[in-house]
Amino acid sequence: MVAAHPQQRVSDLLAQHAQRIASLAKALRDEPGFEPSRHDDIWLLRYCLSYPDTASASRAAARGLSWRLKNQQDGVTRRVMALPIDAWPGYLECVPYLGLHVFMAEDAALLVALLVLRRCQFREMAAKVPTQTIIAFLTHLKEYTFAVTDAATRRSGVLHKTLRINLCAGISREIVSPYLWMATARANSGSATAFPQLLHAELHADPPPLLQLLFNRLVKPLLPPKTVEGEGRCPSHLAGFNPPPLPLSPGREDGPCLDRRRRRRECGRGRAAGRG
Repeated sequence: MVAAHPQQRVSDLLAQHAQRIASLAKALRDEPGFEPSRHDDIWLLRYCLSYPDTASASRAAARGLSWRLKNQQDGVTRRVMALPIDAWPGYLECVPYLGLHVFMAEDAALLVALLVLRRCQFREMAAKVPTQTIIAFLTHLKEYTFAVTDAATRRSGVLHKTLRINLCAGISREIVSPYLWMATARANSGSATAFPQLLHAELHADPPPLLQLLFNRLVKPLLPPKTVEGEGRCPSHLAGFNPPPLPLSPGREDGPCLDRRRRRRECGRGRAAGRG
């Protein structure tokens, strides 16, 4: 059972972990890519919360910094925050095959990424879109969610994380692509230490036995341990939730909708249309 996301005040966490934060900053000061002006106490705090001691936190942070340098992730951060979402690499190619929805539940300190699997066409996407294009889009999306949750954390003073929900009702094996899932899981494992404290949980609603078997045997072994720890089930009544899809060409102001009240209005219209 995955625990509810607690409301964790940043000021309390910084005070509680002050000694470890100072030790971690000292351990990382000579690491390539480490800049105290950018990698401040809140950035260090995320590693202190993710790992049991300074040595393991230091190794993880060093791997994360190395991955970011190798993949020029700072440039990705600037792109996802400055460009309309349809200008991200891979967006227009991937979105027609994905029932993906992103919105901020500000009162729960969570950014919710909702995947409606009955609207997804993974096998067709794997056949028509190069794997590296798919991975590029998912990397930009992950960078975006980290940047947005970090900004919300600093704005509100409460630690924000991401909740991933997969609505599995209605999925058929014809749309499943184990190859694509394994490829993206391998790519995800490379960035495992670059986004500390990003994921609160990943929940599956009504997974059919075959899907759960494929996930457990092929995908889960490739996922970072922190992701596996947060994997679980969510209530079956979510299977009927019918949010509107992301637009194909949203424009800057209509990117992944993070306005909670607006998203609720849009979801309400989507459900009403579905009943009609």
